[in-house]
Amino acid sequence: MVYIANHPNAVDKNVRDVVLNIALNNAMASDDDKMHKVSRHSVPFTCSIVMKYWFNERWGIESGISYTALSSEFDLGTNGNIINECQRLHYIGIPIKGLFNIYNVGVWSVYVTTGITMDIPVYARQRTNYILNGMTKATEETPVSAPWQFSTSLGIGVQYRLTPHIGLFAEPGMQYFIPGSTSVSTFRTEHPVVFSLPVGIRVTW
Repeated sequence: MVYIANHPNAVDKNVRDVVLNIALNNAMASDDDKMHKVSRHSVPFTCSIVMKYWFNERWGIESGISYTALSSEFDLGTNGNIINECQRLHYIGIPIKGLFNIYNVGVWSVYVTTGITMDIPVYARQRTNYILNGMTKATEETPVSAPWQFSTSLGIGVQYRLTPHIGLFAEPGMQYFIPGSTSVSTFRTEHPVVFSLPVGIRVTW
């Protein structure tokens, strides 16, 4: 079958027998001889710690570290005869942004920001469940060759200073995830342009 040909690592006899039965049951249930794949991507979870430095009253730079978790599920087959893949990717990111202050009075400031982020994969695994007639007959867990991810961003920020060096901020903006040469499907490959509203605490020095 095509799935076995495309997944040579699934060499376990039990797994191969289950995959063949899943394919046969799908073929008998439909005039279409193809097993269709359905993708479901969860909204990514991201948290960051950032620090900002102002060169003068107008221009500044920001950097730090971020953590992102990407979760996806893929179903191949129908009617209780399914190959279910659960993909989990974890990234550590390094953002670098330039800032331009357009308003700074009292404890309030408004600024625009643009920059680039490099996300490095630190964990990438996939659990595959082979479901035959509604029952899980075999399970495998394998590594995923997750790519490095680069993105650019553009936004506008509003900050309220709690102290001279600590502030609360909200920063609505747009982020573009640069496509790469990878077959790994994620929320970011399906939605390369996203709008977000990061909020948090910023340390300035």
